[in-house]
Amino acid sequence: GRNLLKADFIGSSDPFVEVKVGMNPKVKTKTINNSLNPVWNQTFNFTTQGASETLELCVFDKDPFDKQESIGSGAVALSSLDLYTWQEREIAIPLDVQGQIFIRLTYFCSDFVLHPRGQLNVVLLGARNLKDADWFGKSDPFVTFRLNQQKAKSKIALNSLNSEWTEKFDFQTESVTDILEIKCFDKDILLDDALGHANLSLKEIPLFKDQPWEMSIPLRQEKTDTAKKKTYKGELFVRFLFTGEPWGRFKLGVMRARNLLGVDSGGTSDPYAEVKIGKLHKFETQVIKKTVNPEWKDEQTFQYRLAEIQNETLTVTVYDWNRFTSSVLLGTISFPLASVVQQEIPPETVWYPLQLPAGKTGTGQLVDKSTRPEIQLSMIWSLETVKYVERPAEPRGGSAVDSVHRTSSARNRWVRAVAQLKLNRSF
Repeated sequence: GRNLLKADFIGSSDPFVEVKVGMNPKVKTKTINNSLNPVWNQTFNFTTQGASETLELCVFDKDPFDKQESIGSGAVALSSLDLYTWQEREIAIPLDVQGQIFIRLTYFCSDFVLHPRGQLNVVLLGARNLKDADWFGKSDPFVTFRLNQQKAKSKIALNSLNSEWTEKFDFQTESVTDILEIKCFDKDILLDDALGHANLSLKEIPLFKDQPWEMSIPLRQEKTDTAKKKTYKGELFVRFLFTGEPWGRFKLGVMRARNLLGVDSGGTSDPYAEVKIGKLHKFETQVIKKTVNPEWKDEQTFQYRLAEIQNETLTVTVYDWNRFTSSVLLGTISFPLASVVQQEIPPETVWYPLQLPAGKTGTGQLVDKSTRPEIQLSMIWSLETVKYVERPAEPRGGSAVDSVHRTSSARNRWVRAVAQLKLNRSF
C-alpha cells in the first residue's frame, strides 16, 4: 500500500486488508504495524466464474482495544482487466478515502493445458529497425532459435535493417515453462556481431483455438558496464501455432483391501500398497497398523500422453510393513493400461482378487479361508484434446513481461515495416 490514511494518535496506522472476489469467501492479510506504506507480499487463490465478477478490497486499521476501523476501500471489475492465461498483471487500486493498494494478478484458465506437449510451429516473419553493425549503416542479420536442446537458424538477409524472412521452424514442447531463446546476429567473415536477444516462456504465448498468434518481440541489447537498465533496439515479428498430442488424465484410487494374510503375531498385518504405473510413476500408500482389512482411500491423478501410457502396465502390490526386516508380500495384481484406455475396465470402484504369493508367506493364514484376499480400486482414463484459451473479441493492451506486445498493433507495425522495405527496394 501507499499513502494510507493516518488512523492512530502517533500519525500512523496498523493496516491489514480484506480481499473478496465474486462468491469466494473473504481472506485477510497479516497486520503491518506503524506504517502508511505497508508491504504484505501475500498470495491468495480464488476461483472465478467469469469476467462479470469484481475484486473488492477493504483496508482496516488494527486496534487492540476498539474494533477495527475502516481506512479505505476499492474495487476493480475483472472485465476491465486483460486476464490472459498465465500472464501476470500489476495494477494499482485507488482507495475511496486516501491512498492506493498495489496487487499482482495471475490468471489461470481451467481450459488451458498445464503441460502442452506437442509441436510448436514458429514462423519468423521479419524484423524492423535492427541495430546497424556494418560500416555502411546496414547489417546482414540472421536469427537463431533454441527450445531445450532443439536449435534452428534462419537464412541471412543481406544489407538490411528491416528484414523479411517468412521461414518456418518446428519444435517439440514438453512443458509450459519451456523457454524459447531467440538471438539475432549480424553475419561477419570472422566473428558474428550480436544484434539483440529475447527469452520467451511458452506461458507468455496465448494459444488460441484454430488460429495462429503473431507477436512483435523487442530485442534486448547486451549489457554494458555503463548501462544498467534494459535497453532495446529493433524487434522481430514471429507467428506461433501450437499443435498438441492426444493426452488424458488417469485417475487412480487405491481405496481399501479385505481378507489379507495375517502375518504378524495376533493374526494381523501392517499393510500398505505399492503402485507402479509402468516406468512413469511409482508411489506408496500409508501403512495401516494391525489390520487385515485396511482402508487407504488414496486417490491420485496423473497426466499422460496417450502414446506413453497405452503400452504400460499398472501393478499394485500389497505388503506387510516391518520396522527392522524387509516387507512381506501379501498379494499383487496387474492390468495392461491399454485395457484402461480402451475402457475395457469399468470406471467405477471395483473389488479385484489379489494373486497370492507362492507357498507360505509369514506365519499367519487366511483370516477367512472361504474368502480370497481382494483390493478395491478405481481407474478412470479421460482422453482430452489440447484445449486453448478462448480469444477475446478485442484484446486490450499487453503483458508486463519485458514489453512483449501482442495486440493487433504488432501486425500493423509489421505491415508498415514490410511496406517501407518494399518501397526502399523499388529505388
